[in-house]
Amino acid sequence: MNFHPLIVHFPVALLTVYCILEVLRFRKFLESQIFFWVKAAFAILGSLSLLPAYASGEIIARQFEDLNRVVEVHSAFAKLAIVNFAFVGFFYLVEVVGKNNTFVNRLGALSSLVSKVTGIVDNVIFRKHLIVVLALLGLLIMLLLGALGGIIAHGQDIDPITSLVYKIFFGS
Repeated sequence: MNFHPLIVHFPVALLTVYCILEVLRFRKFLESQIFFWVKAAFAILGSLSLLPAYASGEIIARQFEDLNRVVEVHSAFAKLAIVNFAFVGFFYLVEVVGKNNTFVNRLGALSSLVSKVTGIVDNVIFRKHLIVVLALLGLLIMLLLGALGGIIAHGQDIDPITSLVYKIFFGS
C-alpha cells in the first residue's frame, strides 16, 4: 500500500496554514501571543513531519519509472522544502526558547550565549521580516511540489496549473 499520500498531507496542511498565517501582517494578529504560539507549533511540527513524508516518497519513487524526470524534480523540490522549513522551524524553536526566561536562566553559564543567539534571531529574522520571506518562498516551493505530485499521481493535464508547471519544467 502506498502510504506517501497519507503521510505527506499532514506537513502540507500544517505548513500551508503556517505560511498564510505568517504572511498575514495584521496588527491584531501580530500582538497576539496565541498567534505566535500557533505559528511556532505549525512551523516546528510541519518542518519535522517533512522528513517522514520525504522518506515515504523515496520508498515509492521506483514505482514511477515512466515519470522519472518528474519524480526527480519533485524530489528536488521536496529537498528544498525540507531545507527552507528546517530554517523556519529552527528560528521558531530559538524564538520559543528565548521567550522562556525560566529555561534560559537554568542554563547557567550558557544562558548568556543563548540570550545573545535568541536576540540575534529575534532582531534579524523576525523584526526585519525575513521569516515572512522564508514563508513566501516555502509557500511557492509547496505549491510547485504539490503540482509536481499531482502530475505524478494524476497526469500533467489534470488542471491548468499542473499543465503550466509541466510546460515550465519539461516543455510541451
